[in-house]
Amino acid sequence: MSEAADAEAEVGSREASGAGDAPPAAAPAAPAIRSRSVAFPLSAERIRMARELLEDGRAAQGFWRFKPGVENTIRPVPDEYEQTHEFEPDIERYFGYRIDYYPFFNEFNGMSIGRTSDPRRWTYFVDINDEIVEEKFQTDQDIRAFITGFRLSVERNRWKIIGLKRLIQFFNVFLCLVPAVLVAFWPLLVQAGLPLKKPTPLIIGVIAVAYAVVLFAVTSLLLWFQGVREGQLSVVIGNNGKTLASALQRRANNLGRNFVAYLARIDAEEATKRMSDSSWTDRAAWWMKLCLWSPKRIEYIEKFLQSEMQRIRIFMLRSAWQGYAIAYGVLIGSALVAALLVLTEVGIEWLLRGPRLGELAPLGLYGLGLVLSIWFTSRSLLTSVTLRDISEPLGAEPMGEDARFADAEFDTRLAEQIRKDKEKIRQAFLRGGGFGDGSGRG
Repeated sequence: MSEAADAEAEVGSREASGAGDAPPAAAPAAPAIRSRSVAFPLSAERIRMARELLEDGRAAQGFWRFKPGVENTIRPVPDEYEQTHEFEPDIERYFGYRIDYYPFFNEFNGMSIGRTSDPRRWTYFVDINDEIVEEKFQTDQDIRAFITGFRLSVERNRWKIIGLKRLIQFFNVFLCLVPAVLVAFWPLLVQAGLPLKKPTPLIIGVIAVAYAVVLFAVTSLLLWFQGVREGQLSVVIGNNGKTLASALQRRANNLGRNFVAYLARIDAEEATKRMSDSSWTDRAAWWMKLCLWSPKRIEYIEKFLQSEMQRIRIFMLRSAWQGYAIAYGVLIGSALVAALLVLTEVGIEWLLRGPRLGELAPLGLYGLGLVLSIWFTSRSLLTSVTLRDISEPLGAEPMGEDARFADAEFDTRLAEQIRKDKEKIRQAFLRGGGFGDGSGRG
């Protein structure tokens, strides 16, 4: 039975056993086995949102950047009692979430060899952890999309500049090695009937000087253009980092202020509501839930930021080695092709007419071209973007000053709130009375 048939059989067996009350969208079709996005639907949605935040703007010299003003889409978190109840499903989802410590482990037992290709089982824990964060804090998916968008912009722009540098390197290497090939094949071109005459020493000198000037001018222009593009990339990365930092600070500062406001309203409920009405205690309990939840939102935004920054770090290391491999591949491949052409033509001439001093010119030009090619390759390998260039625009406190989870003094503030409430209860018992209406506790 095929994998698609197995999936359909599983869905049918669940529906037949009484589990068919779920909406049709919950029944996985055949692509659920093959598509990684189905295994991590919320992460796929976040990545889709991140791509929509970016543009390959011509104003940004063709590099990927955040759309102008997109950080203004980070809306403030409400702090009014009625409005905050929209977070009730999210709070229940967070505090009631059961973490699967061994994702997909039990499903692996007893399955056919073909089913082991399910992409859900070929994942790292960091991917699974990100999906758990998406599930527990769906309301912060917008800010996490900014973080992912920054990572995607770094990756795309990095490959753009690597491709440009390798292309410039190829043209420089080609210009350095092509004279040796032309000089080696000059007699053959003359024998082929092309209107070429045997150059005199003066003409050879003039041509050599002219070509050296052209080579210097063209390669200098290409290297200058490469430097301009690298500078433009640094500006784009800096602007993207500032946009991300602005969005992070908006959300973190808002959550930090709301934490203080929620905590103060626990006492405000007691002071402004009639003590004989029990509804104020329910409202105070709701403010306490928000106090517990808001700092956790800040903490998990920080955790996800670190997760994506680690992905950027790994990508930078991997892309650097891939870029080195491409650069050396261009150098070695071009050098081998040129050497094969030169040695083949020179070797044929030597076999036919014996070694001649004039035929050593292609070998000398090849050696000079190879030295220049190595220099251009080393120039091409200079790093254009470093991890410091990526981290500096974010600043030392990308979440904002006094807005991080550690700065909220979460434990101290809540402990003090509980201490005050318990002290009020103790004093009430010492007085022998109750709350509000003055009645005793019978």
